[in-house]
Amino acid sequence: MQIAMISANYPPAICGIGDYTYNLCSELEKKNIKITHFYQKSDLISKWNNMDVLKLYNYLNNSEFDLIHLQYEPYGFKRGFLLPILLSRVEKPLILTAHEVFHRYKIEKIRDSFLYKKSKFIIVNDQGSLKSLEKIDSTYSKKTRIFGVGSNISNTELEYKVKDSNIKKIIHFGKINKNRKLEILIKALKNLKNTHLTLIGPFNPKKENYHKELDNLVLSHNLKDKITFTGELENKEIASLIISQDLAVLPFIDGASPRHGTLQACADLGMPIITTKPTAFEPDFEHLKNVYFCQANEVDFTKAISELIKNKELLKTLSIGAKQYSLKYKWPKIADMHLDIYKAVSNRHE
Repeated sequence: MQIAMISANYPPAICGIGDYTYNLCSELEKKNIKITHFYQKSDLISKWNNMDVLKLYNYLNNSEFDLIHLQYEPYGFKRGFLLPILLSRVEKPLILTAHEVFHRYKIEKIRDSFLYKKSKFIIVNDQGSLKSLEKIDSTYSKKTRIFGVGSNISNTELEYKVKDSNIKKIIHFGKINKNRKLEILIKALKNLKNTHLTLIGPFNPKKENYHKELDNLVLSHNLKDKITFTGELENKEIASLIISQDLAVLPFIDGASPRHGTLQACADLGMPIITTKPTAFEPDFEHLKNVYFCQANEVDFTKAISELIKNKELLKTLSIGAKQYSLKYKWPKIADMHLDIYKAVSNRHE
């Protein structure tokens, strides 16, 4: 089976969806699926302008691919209209992974509906995305599957263990942007004694306004000695650093979700996790069993961190629960689910 895999970016570019695509394709290729990649700075694509999209359209129409799989998040494709329109006209079956189902304006919903209608299957990664699709058109639920994502750190045998230490270490892993509400953690830290916060992810206060805001916040609260910004790290370094900490703190503006690869990575390592409650019910999350939920504010996070770092039994419970939760979201399993729908679509068109 030959698949055309389209994603906005791909490693070594820093991109969560690029990492997702890489991990998925690595498993699919082990199952003898032949994949041709199309992404920014690949042979055919320069920067996802209209000329690139036209070249891709012509190439796909004259190719022998069994199907096309689009890893779709509008921002990565410059929020353009031409790609959805032309892919809806390619004479090959389309599988759509909708990494974001969110439309600020009606025109954006119209743009993405070209893809929703064309797709033989729509893959989403959480219940919230499914509900958003159903609001657009209730019939979409019949061809939608929820798969979730696996850890965005390469396979590792490392695993968390509860520790004894005077200084409690908490960690955040992921992109440092406003969607993470990291000012909450910094403000919470000023109320916590003998606690150190490490934030893993690219950090450049000289170029990024939000990074500068956080840097100023650290200085204004005199927390320079209690916070470490690591900058970009390799996967092996990330895994080792995460498990050396006491717990992970992951505030998401849209709440915890199986689509957050950084949360999945922490769970896969068996980390106790404090995070924000999902906007839609996610049945695999259980408060105080595999995750600790709190509201996205300074008071709640301060209280949650204070309670958890003193409670070894709860740390152990959350660690075991997180590891058990992560078993459902291993990349080989996710690849098998993809393979099932690839075969279903391919059989319809033989």
